[in-house]
Amino acid sequence: MLSNRGVLAGVLSLCLAAMAIAGCGGSDDSETSGGEQETLSKAQWVKQADAICTKANDRQEALLQKVAEDVRGAPSKSEQADFVVNAGVPPLREAAASLEELGAPAGEEEKVEDFIDALEKAIDETEAEPVEFAEAKSAPFTPVERQAEKLGLEICGRP
Repeated sequence: MLSNRGVLAGVLSLCLAAMAIAGCGGSDDSETSGGEQETLSKAQWVKQADAICTKANDRQEALLQKVAEDVRGAPSKSEQADFVVNAGVPPLREAAASLEELGAPAGEEEKVEDFIDALEKAIDETEAEPVEFAEAKSAPFTPVERQAEKLGLEICGRP
């Protein structure tokens, strides 16, 4: 039984590691009291974006623990798909929305837009083919990782 839990942990860890490439989700502290969005410096943006990703990673980890408690033996394809769709994707969708609301530092608008576009595309592809993603037969987050690197993100974009 312990080896089956090891298999489950391995499969789910693979899913989390791949999703952590883009793992995000959080709040937006960039608005002024007047409702106008202030322009963030790049360092401020990176710090806030990485905080969003940390929150999403934590949420995914909590959901992973819950799934691991409910699954006995090696996870079936259906269980793998359920994990990806129900535990992996929702924090990423929230993250994409939070990152979009965060805005972009001056001069980095195109890079931020490319990052968010790549993230949304990867989420859609993962949700459409969750078993392929869970079995590492697809790598939709590779472009997200490249975009995160261009922006200097330390948490977002790192497995």
